[in-house]
Amino acid sequence: MYGFEEDYCTRKGDEADRSGSTFVIATRDDASLLSAYEVKEGSQIGANFKHHMTCHHSFDLVDALKNKL
Repeated sequence: MYGFEEDYCTRKGDEADRSGSTFVIATRDDASLLSAYEVKEGSQIGANFKHHMTCHHSFDLVDALKNKL
């Protein structure tokens, strides 16, 4: 299942920023969710990275399958 989740979340990151070069300012929630990656509130993070990693945090297989079909 991890392969499916990784592919799905990679696509979510790509949908947010196909170029991989757009940066956003990390919110308090972003910093909390991404603390394992040393993200701090107010720091710049890639939009692609943010959406990819938050997808993993909130991943729901049933919803992902519905969205994929």
